[in-house]
Parts: sequence; C-alpha cells; structure tokens
Amino acid sequence: MKVKNKIIVMACISILLIIGYSIKSNAVSAKLSASSTNVTVGTPITINVNISGAAWSINVTGAVTGSYVDNTEDAEDTNITKTLSFTPDKAGSYVVQLSGNVTGSTDTSATTVSDSVTINVKEIESQTTSNNTTNTETTTQPPVTSTSTTTNKNVEEKPVETKKSSNANISALWLTPKEYDFTGSKASVLTYNTKVPYEVEEITIGGSTQDSKAKFTSGIGKQKLQVGNNSVKVEVTAEDGSKKTYTINITREEKKVEEQNKLEDTNTVTEEVNTTKLENTVDINKEADLLKLEVKGFKFTPDFSPNIYEYKMNVDNTIDSLDVITEKKDNNVSIEIVGNTELKEGENVITILVHNNSTNKDYTYQIIVDKLAKIDLKGLNENLNKETQTANNNRKIIFGLGIGIIIVLIIFIIVKSLSSYNEEEEEDDDDDDNDEKINLEEDEKLFKRIDKKEKNEKEEEEEVVSSPKQRKKGKHF
Repeated sequence: MKVKNKIIVMACISILLIIGYSIKSNAVSAKLSASSTNVTVGTPITINVNISGAAWSINVTGAVTGSYVDNTEDAEDTNITKTLSFTPDKAGSYVVQLSGNVTGSTDTSATTVSDSVTINVKEIESQTTSNNTTNTETTTQPPVTSTSTTTNKNVEEKPVETKKSSNANISALWLTPKEYDFTGSKASVLTYNTKVPYEVEEITIGGSTQDSKAKFTSGIGKQKLQVGNNSVKVEVTAEDGSKKTYTINITREEKKVEEQNKLEDTNTVTEEVNTTKLENTVDINKEADLLKLEVKGFKFTPDFSPNIYEYKMNVDNTIDSLDVITEKKDNNVSIEIVGNTELKEGENVITILVHNNSTNKDYTYQIIVDKLAKIDLKGLNENLNKETQTANNNRKIIFGLGIGIIIVLIIFIIVKSLSSYNEEEEEDDDDDDNDEKINLEEDEKLFKRIDKKEKNEKEEEEEVVSSPKQRKKGKHF
C-alpha cells in the first residue's frame, strides 16, 4: 500500500507540473485611460496608453496624437504604458481614440484593438457655493403687539426686514497651471506671491467665496503676464456691497541671454515674413469674417485665430472624412470647404475659402491633415514568428529536460520503494522460517519425550511380567 500511495502522489505532482507549465494566458490588449474625464479649462490632462503583448502597432489620434510600433527583444509578452498630455484651453468635449494591432508571444496573427476616452471640459466658475458660511442671513421681525380684538380687523402688517450679508471672504484661491500655484489660501491672508518661468505668458486665476451671494468683481480668469512683477487684484463684493481685495504678485522671469540673442536674430526675418502676409492678414482689432474653425472630435495646432491661416493635425488610417465646423460674422460672408472627404494616406489639405461680399475680400485657411499609413505587420510578424519559434524551441528543450528529470525521479522512487518492499517481504519470510523451525524443534522434543515415556512404560511392564516367573521357578528347588 505504501508503494502505491507514493506512486499516485508522484503521478499527481507530475501532472500538475505539466499542466501548470502548459497553461499560459494570452490576453493581448491596448487600452486608454485619462487622469480625469471631468475638468475645468487650463487643467493638464494625462492620457495613458496601456499595451500588453509581444509586438504592437498602435496609433493615438484626436485631442492628442501618438504612434507606437515595437516588439520585445525576447518575443515574450510584456506590459508597457506610454503617456501623452495636453491642456485644454476652452470648454467642450475632447475625444482621444486608439486603434491598431497587438500580437501575443504564442499568436500566429495580430489582434485588432481599439478604444477611446472622452474628456469633458468646463469653464472655470467665477464663484462657487460654500456649504459653511461664516455670516448667515438674519431676519429681524417686529415685536408682536396686541391691539383691540374687537375694533380694527385690517391691521397693516410691517414688512419683514432682512439684513444683507457683509461676508466678502474667499474660501479658496488657486492658479492654473497647478505647478505655479502658491501654497494654500486663507480668508485672512490678503497677499500671495508666486514665480513662473519666462515661457509662461498666461495664467488662470480661480477662486470661491464663503458666502454664495458674494461675487468676484475682478481678477478672476485668464491673466496675461509681462516680464517682471505682475500684480493682480482679486476683488470680492459682498451682498450688501462690502468689498475685500486680495493681491496676487506673479513674477515672470526674464528670458535667458542666449535665447534673447537668438530672438533678436530672428526678428528681422519675422518682420519680412509679416510684411509679405500683411495684405492677407485680418485686422485683429476689427471683427474677423471667420469667427470659428473646428474639426469635430479632433484638435489641430495651433489653436484657431482669425489671423492664422495654416493648421496641422493627424488622424488614424481608418478616418476617411472630417466634419469641419465654421462660424461666420454675418450673412454677407460665404464659406466654402474643400478637401475634407475621401482622405488618402499621407498628407491631405482641407481648404476653407472665406469671401466677404461687402468688402469683396477673400481669405484662405488650410488644415493640413496627415493620415497615418496602414502599417504592414507582415515583416514584423515574420520577425516575431522567428523569435517566437526560437523561444518555443528553447521552451520545448527545457520542458523535455524537466519531464525527463521528473520521469527519472519517479522511476528511482518506484525502484527504491519496490526494493524496500522486497526486503520487507524477505524479512517476513525469514521470520516465518524461523517460527516453523522452532515449531519443528519443539515437536521433535515433544515426540522424543513421548517416545521416552512410552519406552519407560514398556520397560516397566516387561519388568512386572518377568518378576512372577522368577519367583515360581525358585519354589521347585
């Protein structure tokens, strides 16, 4: 029984090892995630591209773009994360899309993947409601006086007097981008200081009030920054008209010397270019003919401005047409859009023709769309298949060696177990032989005693028989 139990246990262990080695998950995937999907204007957004597989060809399009084509060196599955970021500058919905192919270490063909994430952006509110206010509304009612109950029934009631709140305190102040924000804010602190690098030309100030009926009357929103100190006065007006002013000192650092020299060298060229474009430039001091230019679901660069005529953007190879949204100044302006359908791989040019019938002026805007080419994964898959085959062969060799070692161990244990079993059987046989020998010796002794006893009894009988004869013979004499 012991031998059989050992054999069963070893067989079970071997089966579990084989199954554990053979079972392998092959969950190839590519997903998108955002640091937040509901934010306010000016809040930086981080997009994570999570890829799981041995080889991949991934394209990210929309509000932010990226392309990732690679494979692992050992042809084994891995998990990687790529990050993209952007900062929305106006309210709306921003869509980021993912598409492409991922191949696993044991796959013979690629798996198509797709995903998308939408970020909803709201304008920064100039004031927010605070649940806990320091000053609350108080209602003063006149004392109740008793008059004759029998005379005048139509007693004129005095109106209820409501005292307006004088609370002009903030509950919070903050700056966007967050990395340049000052540390904390309190209603009792009236002055704050912060510093930003030269590259930061604009910053957004946000805040909330303790009293929901108090309002920010100045300082909240986007603020243009000059080099040096920029003092922004944030004024809060209470319900009763009381005012309180908070000061935010923002120091914008000066441009480095080498950058300044480079800027001076390029100023001349910039002036010449601006001169050649002057005839086609919209006077930004006047209302432009084209007020809005967008591509639904996508973001181009730079941001739209009436005096910028060329924009660029990337789209996935699955996009064949784009919905261009425009807004004109009035009915005297006509807009024609050309080239936004039947997009081909590579560079596409969408032209927006704007004509003002009153002034008889024409403006031409262009959106250069780079449609990503379909990536041929044949070569990538062939390379991956070779590496996979090599890895599989190595795995087979290791697997065969492991199985061989396990079989040798099982045989060794079985042989050793059988040997022990035989020794036990031989010992049992020896014990039986000894017992039988002892029994025979005892039987032999018993038989000898019996024989001896019978012999003695016989001799006694013979002696008894012979004695009378001797006595009878003596009498004759």
